[in-house]
Amino acid sequence: MAQQKKDFKEIVPDVETNAALPDIVKKNWSSINDKGQHLAQYLGIRFGYIDPTGSAVAMMRGAQDMEKMRTPELRQCTDKCMATALKVPQEQFTSCMRACDPETLPRIWSCNNLSWLPF
Repeated sequence: MAQQKKDFKEIVPDVETNAALPDIVKKNWSSINDKGQHLAQYLGIRFGYIDPTGSAVAMMRGAQDMEKMRTPELRQCTDKCMATALKVPQEQFTSCMRACDPETLPRIWSCNNLSWLPF
């Protein structure tokens, strides 16, 4: 989650101070913070008992995904979608983004689903 926060801040550096940003962007930032705290609470007490291999592989995959997100081609495509974000329904926006990279973006989005946590 810390890397996700860093990456989000790289894309929207003034997310915490820009009053002109759409509410959905601010809400997403808040959600990332909340989920990060929730995940840290859950994993914090378990790190001594978890095999670090899975975490290391996941972190490497996340780094690869973020490098791909920084490519000019993908940025150009997602920027086009972002330009319409407030003008179209959420489903249409998500569909636009998914078309930019049907493999990487859904994998990144799946990181936001913490429904597997017991609390």
